[in-house]
Amino acid sequence: MEMEPWEVWVRSTELHKFVQLHEFGLWPLMQTLHLLGFTLLFATVGFFDLRALGVAKGIPLRAIHRLIPFGIAGYIRNMLIGIVFFSGHPGAVFLQ
Repeated sequence: MEMEPWEVWVRSTELHKFVQLHEFGLWPLMQTLHLLGFTLLFATVGFFDLRALGVAKGIPLRAIHRLIPFGIAGYIRNMLIGIVFFSGHPGAVFLQ
């Protein structure tokens, strides 16, 4: 099976080589950080949803509004870690 040009390019990057070289210790760390990013993002969105549904009426909107930077940080963290995941194993993401 021949590799696509984009996969050849990804596999030639330094990030791919770094992930392949340090995969044994790097991969579990990245998965843990990825899970923490999801937790930040979904907790922020979850509080807003609970407030919108009327379940968390006792929590002031200003307090929930302060969580937005944490949700954005979780999203950015997951986006960057996703790039590391993708560059480490590009063929696993786009199976043909």
